[in-house]
Amino acid sequence: MNRSKTIADVAEKAMNSIARPATAEEIHVEIERLKLYKFNTPKPVHVLETELKRYSGESLRADKRKEIRFKIGPHQTYSVLKKVSPDQQIEAKYLSAVNRIHQERGDFLLPQIVDYISQKKWIDPRPDYQRRLVWNNKEKSLFLESLLMNLPVPPLVIYEHEYGQWEIMDGQQRSTALVDFYSNSFRLVGLDRWDELNGKTYADCPPIVRKGFDRRRLQVTTILAESVSEDDFDTRKEVFERLNTGGKPLNPQEIRNCLYSGKLCDLLEELSSDSVFTQMWRIPDHLPPKKMGKMSAELLDNKLFSRMHDCEIVLRFFAFESSKFLSGAVKKALDGWMRAHHKIDELDLECLRNRYHDRLRFAHEIFGPDAFIAKGTPAKKIYDALMASLARFEDRRSLLNNKKIALRKNLATLLKNDETYKILIDQHDSKDGFHARVKLICDMIKSTVIA
Repeated sequence: MNRSKTIADVAEKAMNSIARPATAEEIHVEIERLKLYKFNTPKPVHVLETELKRYSGESLRADKRKEIRFKIGPHQTYSVLKKVSPDQQIEAKYLSAVNRIHQERGDFLLPQIVDYISQKKWIDPRPDYQRRLVWNNKEKSLFLESLLMNLPVPPLVIYEHEYGQWEIMDGQQRSTALVDFYSNSFRLVGLDRWDELNGKTYADCPPIVRKGFDRRRLQVTTILAESVSEDDFDTRKEVFERLNTGGKPLNPQEIRNCLYSGKLCDLLEELSSDSVFTQMWRIPDHLPPKKMGKMSAELLDNKLFSRMHDCEIVLRFFAFESSKFLSGAVKKALDGWMRAHHKIDELDLECLRNRYHDRLRFAHEIFGPDAFIAKGTPAKKIYDALMASLARFEDRRSLLNNKKIALRKNLATLLKNDETYKILIDQHDSKDGFHARVKLICDMIKSTVIA
């Protein structure tokens, strides 16, 4: 019989004999008294404790959890786990409140909801992890038409992250549509069943129609503070990942913005609002979303901005810097980098900010505002390759500056050639594709500078 298994067996017999939680020393004494096992070591208690911890799950690999036999209690005492069937384990898990979300449901009149949001009684109508506003006026109008027709619509979900402190977790588009309509911020458009109301604001609607809106109710589900675990991130992550009731599914970056909301996501938004960045990616100039107030229609119509692709572009630069994260699919690399850095400290955050600013300006300085353009459109793969390649020429920046006209011309030549265009644009967005693009750009820079 395996030695470690024998120690576990005799330890279990000794603990059953003691019939109460016991320390490793007490268990060893009982093993000696019952003559269950002879330890051939000068430190029998240490060996015994190592085995007790192993079979208590402290040093087991996850795939061997089935071997857990003991439980560690207060003051490093050990006891035998009661043997239970799989069904009993399931029942125990269900009966425990650890994995249970506490919630309440209620119906609110539309003016009540608008008042709660406008007065910020629901403290944060747009928490950091929410996507950017993506409904246009027609989509807002159709939602309001559904309410007027008393059709079923999905509930709002609000999250009580502290007692008396709420944020809208699901329903940002719906709640924004209500606030905008009641504040006369847009005119109804594209209505089918109520086409007579097209072109009207709330104030323009006949009194009976306004009363009709005012009498409509919307269900609100509240995730209560009792659901919040010690790690609030886990609860919010669990709930948000499973909520997707809107007409537009979350894309990968919007999901990352939820799961890792905080100062790292704020940095991505800040860097993607940089004037050089917006110029090179043909995004309307803007402040970071947290500072801009109401977003312009022009900005929301920009596909890179409206769905947070601009933030993902910044993220690609950081994730592609390290071969540790760049393995296999790009999505996996971006997810891995965010997961590893979402608790970053201020000093490292400042280093990331400075490094990105410097590299982006280096690219702009050498290759100009159209550095990432291919066939009239900014291309992520050229951006990845240029930003990574320039890291190898930081010490020759002045030399590259002197050759920048030739460098721009040679980059344009690569994009005109079918073979090199295929490498730069058409090749798969993967680790191998990325390295092939970087090699091509580096070779071009070297040949241009040496020539």
